Amino acid sequence: MIFDTSFKNLLLMQTKYGKRKGMPLSNWIIKKRTLSIAAVIISRIAKTDFYELEMAIYFRNIPKQYDWFIKSYAMAMEEAAIHPEKFASGLDDYLKEHCITIEKELWYRKFYDFCVLILKEYQAKCKQGYKSIVSAYISLLMQQATYFMRTRIEDTIYGITEAGQPLFRKGIYPYIDIGIYDLEKDFMKDKNLSPRKIYDTFQKYGYDIHSLEEWELLNDINMTYDNNVFRMVPYIDERTAFVAIDEPYVPCNLQYPRIWKSTDIYRERLKTRNYLLPSSGIIARYVNAGDIKEIRFIETLYDSEIIMLYRVTTHRNGQFSGYYCTKEGTFYSIYEDTIGEMHGRIKNFILENYMLLTCDYEIKNKKNYAILQTENLDSEFHYPNQPLVSFKYPFSPKSGKAKKTQARERIYRKEDYQEEIKERMGFIRKLPAGQRASDAARLYAEQLGFQLAEGKTYVRSHTYRVYRKLEENSCKQNSIITTEQAGTE
Repeated sequence: MIFDTSFKNLLLMQTKYGKRKGMPLSNWIIKKRTLSIAAVIISRIAKTDFYELEMAIYFRNIPKQYDWFIKSYAMAMEEAAIHPEKFASGLDDYLKEHCITIEKELWYRKFYDFCVLILKEYQAKCKQGYKSIVSAYISLLMQQATYFMRTRIEDTIYGITEAGQPLFRKGIYPYIDIGIYDLEKDFMKDKNLSPRKIYDTFQKYGYDIHSLEEWELLNDINMTYDNNVFRMVPYIDERTAFVAIDEPYVPCNLQYPRIWKSTDIYRERLKTRNYLLPSSGIIARYVNAGDIKEIRFIETLYDSEIIMLYRVTTHRNGQFSGYYCTKEGTFYSIYEDTIGEMHGRIKNFILENYMLLTCDYEIKNKKNYAILQTENLDSEFHYPNQPLVSFKYPFSPKSGKAKKTQARERIYRKEDYQEEIKERMGFIRKLPAGQRASDAARLYAEQLGFQLAEGKTYVRSHTYRVYRKLEENSCKQNSIITTEQAGTE
């Protein structure tokens, strides 16, 4: 229930340090949210031995290029442990100051890369008994990211462009917490607020909420969305935005397809894949796959590793996304830290499909359980426990409007195409107005003897893939159908 001891402590902190005092609305909102995070961090590290705190936030595998971030957030965590009141009252200014530095230096990409490294450290730290402390540290990083939207409070960052700039889109419930702030004084007097009072307060911000339970449900959906998007940002750019979430996921117990083989079998087979996915990705649509209606798959190159990204669309409960690191074998889903089988079930089905898309394998047993690929989901026969799938290239019209998008998508069968790897030389590219080259691009250009002019960046040499359709009994040159650019700036 929302009104417990921790909530009372949060209310006291909010009323003490969260007064608006003539602040612009967006500044006040982000300050109130930061106070909420401050309360969470303080509660998670309360009564922690300082030595244990230092051990928890000492990350030995973080490269020196991230020292600025390590020192900055270690200082904040130490203050939260030693001087919690000072930490709470000053965190807004602290994060704002660091945000300005990140923006000035164009460190968006670097910041999210640092977050990836901390998330990789998280599992090891949990095994050492530091889960609560490192969770607080990650909360601090997530709150830092919200300051990139401090002048556009309705938006969220869902990716980073090749040029190192944030990709923004509208959030789902951008003002869901504001009604709670308006009700703070009422909560302090009486926790049993009338439905009319609650409705009138939230209706001002566009929400039809009559009880705290209704607010909790929408807030849970909003938090699930924010957490999911934050985890995906490092891997999303203009091309891979194909898997960005369009519909928020409503947390529920999904019905999953049968389990054909163990997840370990898929993971082992995926270590020696035979194919790469097309650069534009693949849309997989299903029949008889439980609550799963569609999955989008696309690959990207990140830190010398191919990362498979996916987005699941359910029949009734929206969308969620995740990734699979092909070298490390790390799989992320929104159920990662939950109790129960949900994480394992989605992992099993996603990797089964990824194996089907990228590996040669023989079906030796349970043939009536194996996923059946078809061109017509409506008429193909299937057994009771057998999912049907149609793999298609996404349709992207070059000009004009698509009349029936699904009807114009092409069927994908990996065996029908031959892949060729080609190389493209690096080049200097003009940036959109107002953007500038990242530090990495400038440094790399200088190493090659280039001096980048204002508004220019250097795109590294990279390999790309060409897929040619195989034609039987023909000596004619095969037609190019898709390409993959695997390089980064």
